[in-house]
Amino acid sequence: MLIGGIITAILLVLVLAAVLAAVLAMLSSVQLTLYWNRVGENDEMYVQVRALYGWIKYRFNVPAMQFNNLVDGLTLKINQTDQNKMDITKKSKSRIDKAYIKAFYREGKDLLRHTQGLNAWFKQTMSAFRCTELKWSTGVGAGDAVQTAILAGTVWTLKSAVVGLLTKYVPLSAVPKLAVNPQYNRTAFQIQFVCVIQAKAGVLGLSGCRLIYRIFRTPGGMRAWFKLLRQVIPGDRTRAKRPEPAST
Repeated sequence: MLIGGIITAILLVLVLAAVLAAVLAMLSSVQLTLYWNRVGENDEMYVQVRALYGWIKYRFNVPAMQFNNLVDGLTLKINQTDQNKMDITKKSKSRIDKAYIKAFYREGKDLLRHTQGLNAWFKQTMSAFRCTELKWSTGVGAGDAVQTAILAGTVWTLKSAVVGLLTKYVPLSAVPKLAVNPQYNRTAFQIQFVCVIQAKAGVLGLSGCRLIYRIFRTPGGMRAWFKLLRQVIPGDRTRAKRPEPAST
């Protein structure tokens, strides 16, 4: 009788601990940090994911970004780092060119056809995030004072449009810090960009469940998503290119 009572108490404690852990996990925040710093020809770029009160940290570094030409596009070298272990867990190399963008666009249209209400789901999910920090400083110079002034005004217009588009989907909880620094005496292009957004893990989990439900409700949904995921996950392989649809 005594042993049975002890076992019951232990099981009850384990159940309560599991419930408490689940509640704490759902109440925790998932934080996404986007960082880009460019000075001269040197770029530092990374995407950092932080979850479960900092117990989970991953950083995707882009140590090298090379613009080839208008046809070959960009070549990115990506290092995936587990910051809890402080080591590089995976290296990959990706090329973003015209064929990549066209194939990604076609597959995006496939997802819209094979996922019920994907646009509505996306807007609802993004509204769960909050932008807690946005800093964007740009230094531009065209080597001529008049052209630099025109270029600086154009950059201001573009930045305002981008921030306006961001706030359409992600509410701001901090005032954006934007700056454009004209470099009148030289040709220059410098960027320092920091954006931090976060959302509750429980809300994101519920949103993921809604997405899975929408996918299963649409014929061909799972096939379309698996096909896209196999191609966009970074790896040491070339992205498969789908053939162009025949023109009629």
